[in-house]
Amino acid sequence: MTKQDLSLSVFTNENYKNLRYTSSSFRNIEAICNCKFTTCGFNNCIFEDVHFYKNQFKDSTFVNTPFDQSVFNSTLFQNAMFDSNLIRSVKWTDIIFKNVSFKNVEIEGTTFKDVKFKNCEFKNVIITN
Repeated sequence: MTKQDLSLSVFTNENYKNLRYTSSSFRNIEAICNCKFTTCGFNNCIFEDVHFYKNQFKDSTFVNTPFDQSVFNSTLFQNAMFDSNLIRSVKWTDIIFKNVSFKNVEIEGTTFKDVKFKNCEFKNVIITN
């Protein structure tokens, strides 16, 4: 798939395993829903105006990957890592972070509603309005 193919798309009921995305752009994606990402890596990627619903991210990493003006709803992150990320203007609703590591993460203008953090690690995390 080319980068253009990922715009204004809908992805549903997919199972992704052992995928590595490097320097990929995910922009203006209407919905990624009911998908499972297991042992996936997102390095130097961009998520902008992406809507996630009822997904699972297990044993996955997000490194140097900004999230901008996106929505996460009813999503589980388990044994995941966020490292060197900028999270700006993102809405998190009904989210579970379980055994997740946050390192060198900056969070700006982001809302959290019904979000649970279970056994998570925070190192050098900055949250601003």
